[in-house]
Amino acid sequence: MALKPTIFRGVLAEAVQSRVIPEFRSAIDVSRLENGRRYPVINSPGIRTSTTSIADSKSLQKVLTDTDPCEVLIVVSHDFTAEAFDLVARLGGIAFSLRQFYWTDESLARIRET
Repeated sequence: MALKPTIFRGVLAEAVQSRVIPEFRSAIDVSRLENGRRYPVINSPGIRTSTTSIADSKSLQKVLTDTDPCEVLIVVSHDFTAEAFDLVARLGGIAFSLRQFYWTDESLARIRET
C-alpha cells in the first residue's frame, strides 16, 4: 500500500521546517521563502528516519488537485523525478529534496516493477 503525501495549508514561511518530517528539515532552504508568506506544504511520505520517497509526476499530479493553483506551493521529498521537478517549477512552486539523483518517471516505474 502506497503512502500518501501530507498537505499542510497556510504554513508560514518561518514554520515550514517544523511541518515536515524531521529527516527532511535539513533540505529546507529558508532563504528561498518569503518571510510572513503562507504556503501549502506537500510533505512526501516518510517512515521514521530511513525512507526513500521519490516524487513522480503522476503521484504529484494527484495531490495537486487538492491545492489552490494560485498559491506558491512547497513540495518536499527525498528525491524527484525530472518530470515531477519540472511540474513543480512550471506551477511556480518550490521543491526541496535530500538528494538529486537523476530519475525519470519511466526509470522509476521500471524499478518499482521489479
